[in-house]
Amino acid sequence: DLTPKRSSATPARVVLRLDEGRFCVWVGGRAEPANREQLRARGIGHVLNVTKECPTHFADDPELRTLRVPVEDEADAAAELACRLDECVAFLRAARAAAAAEAAAVEAEAAAEAEAEVGASLGAGADGDPSTSSSPPPRPPPIPPPAVHALVHCFMGRSRSVTVAAAFACAELGMGAEEALATIRAAKPDAAPNQGFRRLLERWADSAEDAVEWGRRVKARGEEPLSICSV
Repeated sequence: DLTPKRSSATPARVVLRLDEGRFCVWVGGRAEPANREQLRARGIGHVLNVTKECPTHFADDPELRTLRVPVEDEADAAAELACRLDECVAFLRAARAAAAAEAAAVEAEAAAEAEAEVGASLGAGADGDPSTSSSPPPRPPPIPPPAVHALVHCFMGRSRSVTVAAAFACAELGMGAEEALATIRAAKPDAAPNQGFRRLLERWADSAEDAVEWGRRVKARGEEPLSICSV
């Protein structure tokens, strides 16, 4: 692994905001997925674990969707990750679609409530007697944000998780590899995929299909990933 290790992971950060903030991708380390209350407070409903060493927490929680892609943070693990990148991107795309559906449902409910309030105000006191007017009902207490966002995590929140989030940005937003990494680093300056993952990301940005096929070929033949990845 060409990436220097740190003693502790930095806090998770929102690295991508899509659909006017209705869907966010967080990137973090090993601590965040183990804190259920924090996940709930941040509105995270999808957790993608890109490690061999970290367990998947709350896998039986019906409010969470989880996926584990067991990959080591080693340059020669790029082929293994390549074979699963399309699955990772599909998981995050499903999360984004769920967020859009939730937003549409909330907007429809708000519109229905507004229409009902207008109807109630027009009907109240229609006989001209102010005493027949009723006060509006009390507002309900605030509720936690809907669980629509996604967390991608590895052990340190620097290499594997960043690579997956960047691959999603390439596939979903049409970014190049460097643009995707720069976008993530703007929010999380310690983002630093190892050399093998960076080269994989370049290949992925050029052609996701070719990157997956390359990963399968390398794994099948036992070829040296860095030489195959070289551009």
